[in-house]
Amino acid sequence: MTMIHLFVSDIGAACFVKSDGEGLLGSDESVPSLNLQALVEGWIEHQISPRGEDVYFNEEGRFREDFYPNLVASYEVGIPLVGPCVFTRSDETGKTTGLTKADIRRWQNLLEMTENEGVWFDDDDPASSPWTMDVSPVTVQYVVDMMASARAIKVDS
Repeated sequence: MTMIHLFVSDIGAACFVKSDGEGLLGSDESVPSLNLQALVEGWIEHQISPRGEDVYFNEEGRFREDFYPNLVASYEVGIPLVGPCVFTRSDETGKTTGLTKADIRRWQNLLEMTENEGVWFDDDDPASSPWTMDVSPVTVQYVVDMMASARAIKVDS
């Protein structure tokens, strides 16, 4: 079964991430998979949003100099979060189920998503929207590569 999750970075990127079968937490739902650790770039902390979504983020995010406040995730969860975050859902047993269709539509509207729109915005272009994202779900590896490139560019700046 394909599940859809939302990745929201701390540097202005957001995209839906697809996972097949076991979800992001792996076969033993009590042990985070390398996929989820790769998305949040480290050890995982879990919080439940007021809307009931599972939110995963880097537990050491506040100590990382290369991480920035994640304003979208902080607003949604109600606590200050730093670094990339993943939004998903789980059932009553704790097994990851992915976002619902209603969740996906809400995020599309909230983040002003349109078909085939890129995930990045231009800091120097005041006309660009900082929270737009691509509709098509991407792989975990795509997000990991994208964030590695983005952090390398930020370091060089």
